[in-house]
This record gives sequence, structure tokens and C-alpha cells, in this order.
Amino acid sequence: MFSEKFEDLIKFSPSKYQTKSREITKGGKVLETNIDDEQDHLKIELYYNKEIYTIHIVKFNTLTNLTKFWYDFVEDYDDDGINTVISAVPLLYGKYNSLYKEDILMSWFVGVDKIFYTVYGPTKSVVDDLKYRINNFK
Repeated sequence: MFSEKFEDLIKFSPSKYQTKSREITKGGKVLETNIDDEQDHLKIELYYNKEIYTIHIVKFNTLTNLTKFWYDFVEDYDDDGINTVISAVPLLYGKYNSLYKEDILMSWFVGVDKIFYTVYGPTKSVVDDLKYRINNFK
């Protein structure tokens, strides 16, 4: 069974966006970072203005698993290593923004929910909008 918050997010389908794909798996990858097979993983691809935006939401079983994944993830995309150290208040909240290839990347986690989020795509204002909609989705 999924957590209530994660189960609600499975239905995330913001207006003005067209869903290209939606898949729920155990484990997998977020970009190039592996997720262990115990974790629930939702990946949504959306079209907006003929561009593709991708959302990954991962529900972790424990804060330890979330924290380990978080530091692995940030380290994989942080060039100088500084952000790996300062990207999170361990077990509570983390935020990391960067570029991935040519896309804007915004990632965050909420420790109390044990959920990791990332949104990426070509236009910052659209990525900002999707992050806002996810954070305020009920």
C-alpha cells in the first residue's frame, strides 16, 4: 500500500498540461541515480508548449534510505561538492537546483513525508509552476 500523500500524487494532472506518460514502479532511476527496489517511484512526463517536462516522486520506506539517496543524488549532479553538504537539513528538508544537460532541474525532499521530488524541463518558469502545483496539490 502507498502512503496517502503518495497515493494522492499519483493522480497529479495539472491543468494546461497534457500527460505523455505516467508510470509507477518499485525502484528504477531518477535521471542517472539509482533508486533501490524497495521504494515506490512515480514518473510523470507532461507536454507544455510542445516541450516535455518530467516529474519524479519517490516515496521512501525510511528516512535513512531517503537521506542516503538524497546525498547520492546531489553528489551525482553537483560539480564542486559544496552543495552536497549544504543542500539539506538532515531528516527534515532538502533543496537542490541545477542544470541537467540543458534542462532546469529542481529537486527537494520533505522528511516528515519521506518523499523526494524532482522536476526538470527546458523552461524555468514552467518548472517553477510545476513545483508550486506539486507542493500545493491536495
